Amino acid sequence: MTNRREVLQMSMAVTLASLDAATAWAAPSGGTGRDAPAAPLYTALYDARFAASRVFGERMAAQGVTTAALADGDMTALWYNNLHFRWREGPVAIAGLTTRGPLFCLEQLAWDHGMRVVFRAQHASARDGSILHEIEGAGVLMDVARHVAAEDGWAAGLSDAIGHYSHTGGAKTRVQVHTARPAVQVPEDEMLFSWVIAPVARS
Repeated sequence: MTNRREVLQMSMAVTLASLDAATAWAAPSGGTGRDAPAAPLYTALYDARFAASRVFGERMAAQGVTTAALADGDMTALWYNNLHFRWREGPVAIAGLTTRGPLFCLEQLAWDHGMRVVFRAQHASARDGSILHEIEGAGVLMDVARHVAAEDGWAAGLSDAIGHYSHTGGAKTRVQVHTARPAVQVPEDEMLFSWVIAPVARS
């Protein structure tokens, strides 16, 4: 019998099939709305201290995406030894499931290289044991993310969504989604963020 997850996967496949194969990361709200050239993920960051983040990183690696574990949540070594030099060559998209600090720093650094946060989801533990996700984005990625975030395996689902689905043009929207029975929790004293930083389309 087909279960809910299989139905969701089939519906996502149909949605993706309707898109042009060349569709890629595009400008966030306020941009031109045009699609940017294809920009596969250069790397995916995860914080090895947190189970949800480890699941995200493992799933990204299984998709063939290069991953980087942040020691104690610090992205300094990654920046000075890798990403700084790569972004000087040209903008490339990156993603992650981290705490607020690395996202904030990378968001600021990305501005100088013509990139912006095109997708962001905040994950916080609720008192009843569920997880509250506040998701902001646009296009197919946003549509898929709002559904997989409600699933028990939300961290793996978001990794799949970010790794496989394109961000198309359009105004950003923001939604709240609950995971009632999460397979992996978010620490009560820490919020986690899944995100994508990508080149923005130019007029």
